Formats: sequence, C-alpha cells, structure tokens
Amino acid sequence: MIMSKENDPKEIVLSAFACHPNYGSEKGIGWLAVKAAAREYRVHVITPTENKSPIQGTNERPDRAHFHYVDLPSWLHPLRDRSAQLYYLCWQWVAYRKAKQLVEERSIALIHHVTYGNSWTPVLHGYLDVPFIWNAGGRAKTPQVFLNSLSRTGGKQEQLRNVLLTASAPVVRFTTASRAALIHTCSKRSLWPNDLPVRRLIFGGLPEDKIRELSPNRTEEKGSSSSFCAISIGRLLSWKGFGLGLRAFARLREHVPEAQHWIVGDGPEQNHLRRLATELGCADATRFWGRLPRDKTLDLLSDADALIHPSLHEQFGYVLLEAMATGTPPICLDLEGSPEVVDGGGIVIQANDPEQVVADLMDELRRLESNSGYWEEVSHRARERAFEWTHKRVGDRLLSLYDHVLAKTF
Repeated sequence: MIMSKENDPKEIVLSAFACHPNYGSEKGIGWLAVKAAAREYRVHVITPTENKSPIQGTNERPDRAHFHYVDLPSWLHPLRDRSAQLYYLCWQWVAYRKAKQLVEERSIALIHHVTYGNSWTPVLHGYLDVPFIWNAGGRAKTPQVFLNSLSRTGGKQEQLRNVLLTASAPVVRFTTASRAALIHTCSKRSLWPNDLPVRRLIFGGLPEDKIRELSPNRTEEKGSSSSFCAISIGRLLSWKGFGLGLRAFARLREHVPEAQHWIVGDGPEQNHLRRLATELGCADATRFWGRLPRDKTLDLLSDADALIHPSLHEQFGYVLLEAMATGTPPICLDLEGSPEVVDGGGIVIQANDPEQVVADLMDELRRLESNSGYWEEVSHRARERAFEWTHKRVGDRLLSLYDHVLAKTF
C-alpha cells in the first residue's frame, strides 16, 4: 500500500538543463515542473551551475526542492559557444552520473527528463533501475512543401533538421524511448510507433497572477480602431513563419491600405525579411522593432489587433498564451503544439501549402479588421482560454502523469 504523499512524500529526480524562475520558453518549463512536482514530492533537480544564481535569488523556491548543480569539465566549456546542442548532449552524461548517485544513495521513485524537450537527443536516465519519464518535445518535421518558401539559408537548415530527425530516430528509440515508462510529447500520437508508451502533453504556462496582469481593462473595442495593426513576435528564424505573415499582410494592404505590421525580435532572418517587405511593397507599413524589453513587448502586443504566428513547428509558443491573455486574437497553423495551446481561444488554419496559408491568413486578418463583432468574440474566447495554461492547471496535468506511472510501478 502506498502511503500518503502528504505524510511521506516520495522522492523524485528532475533533469532540467533549462530551469530559470520567472522566465518563459524552455527555462520556464523547467521551473514550472519543479514547482508542480514539489507540491507532492521531495524533488531533486539536476541543472547546470549557470541556473544557481537566479534559483537562489527567488522567493518562490519550493521547500521540497533540492538543487544539484553539475557541469562539464572546464576545458569543455568553450564548446557551448560553438555548438549549444553538442554541449547539451555531452551534459547528459554528467546529469546521468548525478542521477545514478542519487538513485544509489536515496529511495528515488521516479526520474523525469524535463528539458530540453526534443526527440533527437539521447537521454541516459532510462538505464537506471527507476521508472523514467521522457519529455520528447516535438517529432514533426518541417513540411517539405514549405521549404522553398523559406530563405535559402533557412530552407537548408530545415532540410538538415528533417534529415537529423530521420537519422536519429533508431538511435534515440534504442537508447531512450524504449526504456521510458512514459513519453510525453507535443506531437500527434500518429507520429510515434504504436508500441511506445506515448501521451500528448503540451507543457508550458504562466502563474495565474501573471495572466491576470496581462488581461485587458479596456472600454473601447480594439478591433474597431481606424488603423488595423497585426503583430509578430519572436526570434527571427525561418521556421517561425515570419515570411508567410509578411506575404499575408502585403495582400491585406491591398484591401486595407492604412494597415500596419509590427515585427518584434531579432535574429538571422532579419535582413531577409526586410528585403522581402521591400519586394512585397509593404516596407513602409512594416516596422521592425528589434528586440525589446518584455514590458514593452507586452504593451505592443496589447495594442495590436491580431497576432500572426504561423510557426512551422513549435512545442508551446509562449507568445500565443500572452496574446490570449491580453485579448489579442492569435492566428497560428495546425502544426505541432500551437493548435493545442490556442484551441478555441484563437484562429487555427490548415497548413497544406504556402499559397493556401498566405491566402487563409489574409482572409482571417481581413475578417478581424472588418467585423468588430467577430473580433470581440475571438478576443473574449482568447482571454478565457488563457486560464487553461496557469501553472496550477498545467502542474495538475503533470502530476497526473506521475500518478499514472507510479500506479503501474507499485
């Protein structure tokens, strides 16, 4: 018989390469898992020393969370600047050794690999005699039909990613997937072999008070303003779909000449996107803000009328949640985790080919611009949907996975 967790909390290990308090994206996912797990378990967190200062400096550090900071030898530290992915792969070995030590010294009930969540990097924790949960991130490849719509460099990078996903699959299946008691992923179940214990779990979120802070307090209808403004936010990478958004906006301007497009962020695709805006004849209405402080970015997001986010593969997309919280209707593609995040709280369009995506994006933008009632309806649904992604609710989903695995084990 299992004793009450409250009276005798079991001990578990989290491997969280990325783990940072009050942070979005991958680092926020690591911290979310720590906070959720510590509600019911004594948690041992394996993470790099670079996360030590922010973790020790936060007043949100759970009492039941114990952090173990491990790093590669100093002579390997330059590797991080040359190849972050290779550095992370090597770090898995030292994380495994620490987990092995904890398993030998303590009564560990479960090990959860939290971050980075990807399906192409082997994780060694399944070799320990403890139930192992693997955050496998996404498994979907960039649709071949979209590669030619990207910049030349971006298309080659995405083609290489597709090749690596295919080539690594047998290795990762043998070393990691086949040894997991449960695999959680943002990808559809159909992308995984039927004999693996896969469950779809979109993992990410914000504290409820942060979502409430973002909630709008407006008396006017934002969608009825005289100058319609669409916004795109994120690292300027090819797979984020900024080029598709620009093409859709250029077509929108044929019908709404005063429309504006804000692009917030920086990255290697910036020059390509600037040239594209000029070629499309919309450079005068497209403002590249660059990378901005979070507060300024959120202000712009709240002022905009729609978020264009046609990412070709993304596990969560924090900007989708932030857009929903501010009441700014998000538009995304039916690929990877984005449609699960948005669901009824925004607009999800099919991704059959670039021409269809651009046409549908433009149609949705025009509908939001011309129909204030529709805009208000989507905005209201978005604000409601945002609260499905509080740390509390997402943590409950994670804890249910732990219960499922432990119930099968004991």
